[in-house]
This record gives sequence, C-alpha cells and structure tokens, in this order.
Amino acid sequence: MSSIFAELGRLPGPVRGVLWMLLASLFYALIYVVVRGLSENFAVNQIVFFRAVLGSAFMLPWLFSVGIGALYTRRMPTYLWRMLFSYVGAVAWMYGIAGMPLADANALMFTMPLFTVVLAAIWLAERPGVHRISATIVGFAGALIILRPGMIEVSSAALATLFAAAMFSGALIGSK
Repeated sequence: MSSIFAELGRLPGPVRGVLWMLLASLFYALIYVVVRGLSENFAVNQIVFFRAVLGSAFMLPWLFSVGIGALYTRRMPTYLWRMLFSYVGAVAWMYGIAGMPLADANALMFTMPLFTVVLAAIWLAERPGVHRISATIVGFAGALIILRPGMIEVSSAALATLFAAAMFSGALIGSK
C-alpha cells in the first residue's frame, strides 16, 4: 500500500489534483446511495449526525499534523452562522435524497450557484451583470421544469432539496 502512495506522490501536482477530484466525486455519489439505503431504517437527523462524525474522523489526521491552532478564526460569529447554514442544509438535503428520485434531487442541487448569485447580491452587495442575471433566471426556470408545479404536486422532498441548495449557498457566502 505504501508503494502505491509513493507512486502517487511522484505524479505531477495537476494529475494528483484530478485524482483527488475523481475520488471526491466518487464519495459524493456514494453519499446519495448510502443515504437512500439508510433512510429506510434511520431518521434523517441520525444520518446527518453520523455523516458529520465520519467526516470529522477523516479530518483528524490533518488536525493532528497541523495542530488545533489551525481551527482558530477571528470571525467566530460568521463561522457559527456558516455552521448553522451547513447543518440545516445537510438535514434538508438528506431529507430530499431520501424522499425523491436521486436524479431529480441531484438536478435540484444544481440550483446552488443560482442561489449564490442571488444571496451575493443581497448580502455582499455584489452587482451581477446582465449575463449572470439572465443565466440565473434561465436556471431557475429549469428548476421549475424539474418540479413541474401545477402538473404534479410539488413534494416536500423537492422543496427541502431547494431549501438545502439555498442553505449551502448561504454557507458559501459566509465563507467569502
């Protein structure tokens, strides 16, 4: 196993970056499958809790190598707001994954950049140009096509997924 890591360490940085992104994409896709399977036997809050515990466990080697000081921030209130948005978003996202087709849930999560444009304009006073405003309107129209309001009842899982996208966008805005 250590020889595999040694060989990977010899690869150029961009190639290692691509491999890390592929691995991250694989784990991201696995979240959908695992949440769908676990949602039959566990509450959404339990799934979110154990996801956080496992995520923290994966971060422990990094934390041990850099020390607890790496977690220091001078903007604790902003950090706490970001944490709240992330938690609420995770609960809504897991609820959405558990209650609707995975393809639709994933497609609705693609509204996150659209919410980010809107929230950046509101909270950060950014002024999006005409092209960005047009793309945002078209993107939200696409979300309406997925939801099909008026043709079918819009499910609470779909609304939760949209809410999750908005919450994660709020967390991104808090990072900026």
